[in-house]
Amino acid sequence: MDGVEKVLARSVEDCASGCVIWTGAADSHGHGVVKDRGRAASPHRVIWEHARGEIPPGHDVHHECETKRCVNVDHLALLTHGEHSRVTRLRSHCHRGHPIVERPAKSGRVYRLCLVCERDRHRRAA
Repeated sequence: MDGVEKVLARSVEDCASGCVIWTGAADSHGHGVVKDRGRAASPHRVIWEHARGEIPPGHDVHHECETKRCVNVDHLALLTHGEHSRVTRLRSHCHRGHPIVERPAKSGRVYRLCLVCERDRHRRAA
């Protein structure tokens, strides 16, 4: 079974959002992981390459729906690394779905962070 067949076999459609959700393995950041041609790959990248062709160097496949496990090619867009970085920096929620807030530092810089994940990280470290 090739990567595309694996992705399609382990995905389900969410009628409310139109997303096609990968139900297989995921990494620690919530992105799907599938074995394709003997290597680990992201299911959304496998689907993109099957439907739209090769991903050029310097580009990322972005989830416009902000659902990391979505493999609906209509919810994906090809962006340069710079564009993708700017778009993801403006997200309103962390990768676990909690709201992101802005906090000023003494230096004057503004940090964007998830208070829930930050609290959990401190609890695990203690």
